[in-house]
Amino acid sequence: MANDLHLHPGDALGFELTILFKTVIVTSFLVWFSVQCFYAHRVWIIGGRNMLLTGAVLAAALVQLIFGFGMCFTFLQN
Repeated sequence: MANDLHLHPGDALGFELTILFKTVIVTSFLVWFSVQCFYAHRVWIIGGRNMLLTGAVLAAALVQLIFGFGMCFTFLQN
């Protein structure tokens, strides 16, 4: 009875990850990156063109985008 339920690494809550679900994940990361770039632009304006502060915001946004795409590619391999 315990062996009836087989979950594979590509499964989420027991169902296969479909291409639509993968597309939603990629789109979400792109939207989040765009929003963070807009926020960095606002920080640039309000912060008096502070390159260090704006660079930190952009670096955090870029790291999140890279890790997000890395997660999506691991999903695509399964």
